[in-house]
Amino acid sequence: TAGKVSRKTLDTTLLNIPLFVIGADKASIQWLEQHQEELKFMQATGFITNVNDFETIVALQEKFKLPLLPVNVDPLLAYLHEQHYPLIIAEGAVWQ
Repeated sequence: TAGKVSRKTLDTTLLNIPLFVIGADKASIQWLEQHQEELKFMQATGFITNVNDFETIVALQEKFKLPLLPVNVDPLLAYLHEQHYPLIIAEGAVWQ
């Protein structure tokens, strides 16, 4: 679910690329607007969850020029001991 994420460090050896997780909710899209340039600079790949249709994914990809893959992020969030998104996973840390 969308919500607050506290910064924490973790072993990211299994994740060799920067990732970000968003939903199709208003808060996630506002967060993406605020972090768009940083995510592009990092060449991050996006996972989008709780999205109702493919057209929404395409529209967000075109608007923000970032790759977005529809994913069930529950296993990833469980691995991270996190319940909320949006978030970034990169350089040994998870943050919002």
